[in-house]
Amino acid sequence: LVRFIGRLFLREALTLSTVGRVVFCLMGEAGTLPEEARIECICELLELISSALSNTRRGKSMMSHFFARLRELWQASSDDGAASLSERMQSRIQDLVESRLTPWQVEVLRAR
Repeated sequence: LVRFIGRLFLREALTLSTVGRVVFCLMGEAGTLPEEARIECICELLELISSALSNTRRGKSMMSHFFARLRELWQASSDDGAASLSERMQSRIQDLVESRLTPWQVEVLRAR
């Protein structure tokens, strides 16, 4: 479903604000820890649409908020100091955050 949403956005069938609401909904409120399945969806969606989001000032602003929240989730720990997320999910977020430092790969959509 997330890939479908991303592809609709890339084809300009969904607005930036709609996609933003989807990501914010998946992330949950600050201070809460969303389910790992939601975090996986966020990562998959951002990998797909980040290049397009980075093309606008508003998109860049949204990306900054998304990545700040992802960093917060990545560094979250429980009261005993243990990481709140699995190593796999921490790695997934880390890969996405680090990929932001390199140019985004543009997904080319072909009409079928």
